[in-house]
Amino acid sequence: MTTDELWQQFFFHLQAKRRTKATLRYYTTTRTAFGRFVEANGLPKEAAALTVQHLRAFLRKLEADGLSPGGVHAHARALRALLTWAYKEELLSTNPVKRLEMPTVGRHRLPAVSAEQAQHLLKTCRKGPQPLRDCALVLTLFDTGIRVQESVNLQLGDLLFERGLLRIHGKGNKERFVPIGARAMQALNVYLRRERRPAHAGVANVFLSRTGQPLTKSGVSIRLCKLAPDRLTDFMR
Repeated sequence: MTTDELWQQFFFHLQAKRRTKATLRYYTTTRTAFGRFVEANGLPKEAAALTVQHLRAFLRKLEADGLSPGGVHAHARALRALLTWAYKEELLSTNPVKRLEMPTVGRHRLPAVSAEQAQHLLKTCRKGPQPLRDCALVLTLFDTGIRVQESVNLQLGDLLFERGLLRIHGKGNKERFVPIGARAMQALNVYLRRERRPAHAGVANVFLSRTGQPLTKSGVSIRLCKLAPDRLTDFMR
């Protein structure tokens, strides 16, 4: 079995496990990069012929090309997931990633948004074309700490205001419950009553665009970057 065929079997496994499109794109990136590396260096295409030396050389090449430590680590994790799965499924008799040292990634404390910056952002929200939505979105993100993608996925049925909770569908379709404060709940209620206009009855997402369609992750990111002053932009990425 070639490495490319092994990847294909792995993707069948991921799809059967109902992994998200973002997860599939993540593994596709490594599949493409590693495939190019194999071709460029004349490495064996048979998956069983892969060695830990091949994997180390691939990671060193990524570093030499200027990829960030976090990016190199992400590729290493993808290879580890692929080869560990293949070994457990007995598609490989040995696991070359077993002796692979994972790249070191420095840990940096994320910058915090000050109260003044948050207030400035909310004032900017009130001047936009959908002020109630933007205020509700920003307060929800600040108050709960959920990911942008998770805010996009929020459905009307996930707003459990009587319990002071949001039901969040996270990575791997894992469900959890997150507390939400009174101010964010009030902003959401006002938005839902006065500004949310779905394109049709089947649209159940909480945060909608001006056309009444669900916001996308990129749409939220672009909107936040437009709303935020320059010093806040980094916090929204």
